[in-house]
Amino acid sequence: MRMGVEITDEMVHGAEMEAARREPHIFHHFDVKHMSENQRNEIGFLGEFACCELLGIDWKSNIRDNYLTIDNGDIRFGKYLIDVKTETIPQPYFDRVFNRKVDDDKPIQSRQLLYATLNFIRWMN
Repeated sequence: MRMGVEITDEMVHGAEMEAARREPHIFHHFDVKHMSENQRNEIGFLGEFACCELLGIDWKSNIRDNYLTIDNGDIRFGKYLIDVKTETIPQPYFDRVFNRKVDDDKPIQSRQLLYATLNFIRWMN
């Protein structure tokens, strides 16, 4: 079953505002060539907002007061704390991933994690 969320102009504006507020306090662990750090921040916020919408949570009420410290997670849902992860996929790969036209033996088709990344993920959990 495929579900979706409409990304509204209000959400985009909210993501732009929150990205600008957070930028002075964030350290980017990875660099990508197809997006700026600010664009990546905005995508991250849009991912959090979309997840809130899917869970029936008002995304505006989930915005933090400040970004002076690292958070423990992005969304509280009942007894669960959710850490939303977003990813940017450059063209020409995006269309194939979005339309589910991928092969396991081609670039962007399978997720490969470095050992250090796995340790980082374990540390985050």
